Amino acid sequence: MAIHLLIIEAEERFRKSLYLHLKAVGFRVDKAGLADDVPMIVTKEHIDVVLLGVDGLGKNGLSLIRPIKSRSPATEIIIINDSSKIDLSIAGMEMGAFDDFLVPLDLDALAKRIRQAAKRKNSERPGR
Repeated sequence: MAIHLLIIEAEERFRKSLYLHLKAVGFRVDKAGLADDVPMIVTKEHIDVVLLGVDGLGKNGLSLIRPIKSRSPATEIIIINDSSKIDLSIAGMEMGAFDDFLVPLDLDALAKRIRQAAKRKNSERPGR
């Protein structure tokens, strides 16, 4: 079964580009904005990995980490960020994010890291 991703990103062009690339390399991909009920989406859709763009969302983006983890503790979160706002990445990882990636993205490295995050998620499921 394909790894199910949710992209949360404020910048529509970047979100769409990321969506198209990741879908083309075999991931099952959904996308959301800050106005969407992200914790409900994560629960209902059984998301494996969330790509959380905090550059455009700032602290509002970070505010999604705890609700996502409380609804779906095994869902891994990878923060997408600009190097000038590394403090947001550090804060996000302290809140439970799996990793961060800085823009501009190396899409092949990101795909590899998504697979690692999904593997970790699946290895931590109860009963495995």
